Amino acid sequence: MSKAPLGSETRTSGVDFDVIGIGAGFAGLALIEYIRKTGLSVRIFDRAADIGGTWTWNRYPGAMTDSESYYYSLTFSKEILQEWSWTKRYPGWEETHQYFHFVADKCNMWPNIQLNTEIVEARYLNERGHWEVETGGGDTFTCKYLVSCMGMISEPLIPRIEGMDRFEGPLFHSARWPQEGLDYAGKRIGIIGAGATTVQMLPVVAQTAKSVTVFQRTPNYILPAMQRPMTPEWEGEIKSNYDAIVAKCRNHIFGMAFDSPVGRNAADTPPEERERIFEENWTGSFRWVFETFDDLLVNPEANRMASEFIVKKMKERVDDPELAELLTPSFDDYPLFAKRPPLDHGYLEAYNRDNVHLVDIDKTEPLVEITETGVRTTKSDYEFDIIVLATGFKAYTGALEAFPIRGSSGETLSEKWKSSSDCIMGVCVAGFPNLFVV
Repeated sequence: MSKAPLGSETRTSGVDFDVIGIGAGFAGLALIEYIRKTGLSVRIFDRAADIGGTWTWNRYPGAMTDSESYYYSLTFSKEILQEWSWTKRYPGWEETHQYFHFVADKCNMWPNIQLNTEIVEARYLNERGHWEVETGGGDTFTCKYLVSCMGMISEPLIPRIEGMDRFEGPLFHSARWPQEGLDYAGKRIGIIGAGATTVQMLPVVAQTAKSVTVFQRTPNYILPAMQRPMTPEWEGEIKSNYDAIVAKCRNHIFGMAFDSPVGRNAADTPPEERERIFEENWTGSFRWVFETFDDLLVNPEANRMASEFIVKKMKERVDDPELAELLTPSFDDYPLFAKRPPLDHGYLEAYNRDNVHLVDIDKTEPLVEITETGVRTTKSDYEFDIIVLATGFKAYTGALEAFPIRGSSGETLSEKWKSSSDCIMGVCVAGFPNLFVV
């Protein structure tokens, strides 16, 4: 674990820093640690006012990880793994944010981080073999290596809905929940979108809001989270086996500490035995998909079996059969894991409350516009005090296309990917020397 202060590193001649990283979340902090170990200089820029990436921006009620805390963490320091203690299976954004500060303090990372600084352009300088980045304030910095630490889901997807500028109350994307907080008690709230964010947000907001109306386009396969506190016994077991846990994560296709493959297939298992295994493993997290059978994501027949089991479990928790039908997907519409399933902390039960309503904007009443007082569909006008756009993110390429990143030919990444983005799952991009995406 490096504690080198800024100024103790060597620096390539003619540049401000050997390495510049954009984004001070998990990837940014890890980059500081690993680059300093090489003796190179590094500076991380972030437009936010604090470190944490996702866990600085996403402060909506109920925001929490959907990966279990003890492996959703940085692993470069065994000392930190032993010293930091998580309080629950899935920590909220506040606790995860505290973890970032603990790491940055412990490793003396602050001198390598520059906050409140948005990078608005990056360009490769052919004649020098360097990168130059420009900030929103007009400053420029040069480096040998440029690293995107912005993540795959950091650029909010803002839908184009007519009349968004007319609404007289607060209207914002869930990833831009007011940093100073928002008093929504006793208010009428409209949530556009029914993905993972809404699955987390709804149960919390519904407790004190006057009413909450969710506008849903596509229902999700929802797996149970089954939150539980971190006990001393559980923590002791984890910390005494961290090497094995980290090895599991690094060798698992999903990057999590799961015990799979398990050596059996759903398609080859008798129905009663298959049902028993499904039930016994219904204990929370994505484990259910990976620790029951090995063919759920590769065999359509097995995927249908798993999908139908999940739908059955979901419907058991919704009192109104018609509402339950709207809230559950069908294998014929899309298979399990075509979209990452949200983990549930009481989302389905929230619809049993009198103050929670669902509007199907796919087939029943499509959304038309936002008015001065709320949302208009093809059938009704809904009045709200607050509208939240829980509409997800421009996944994978969004952050990299949000500002011009120009390679050796002057072409931007956005232009290169206009027809085909073949390398979005890679680390390097042809024509963009010494640009790395992590």
